[in-house]
Amino acid sequence: MKVPFLDLKAQYQKIKEEVDQALMEVVSQQQFILGPKVKVLE
Repeated sequence: MKVPFLDLKAQYQKIKEEVDQALMEVVSQQQFILGPKVKVLE
């Protein structure tokens, strides 16, 4: 019997819209280093 240990794809699907939007904001603003979103993340 196989017991799944970790299903990151399923977890990502639950928050995909929020994560994708946040990533696109960072990319479009080109603030990869010391930007406000990065500071909040860290």
